[in-house]
Amino acid sequence: SVNRRGKFAFSFGPITERNADGTTTDIQGRIAGAFNDARTRLTGVWRLTVVEHDVAGAVTDTCDSGLVNWKAKQ
Repeated sequence: SVNRRGKFAFSFGPITERNADGTTTDIQGRIAGAFNDARTRLTGVWRLTVVEHDVAGAVTDTCDSGLVNWKAKQ
């Protein structure tokens, strides 16, 4: 939801997916942004992180989008 000041934020995770081969994948992300005063333009940041684990639980791979800036206009 967007607050009175035109800002919003949402995050999720980590969510653990159990794979058929016994490994797991943890996924988490967040997005935040704000409208300009005229509410015709949005700017914000987005990030997604995925961590792969082997059967024993050891981390085997990590993927991180880093902080991504984005813009949208009407």
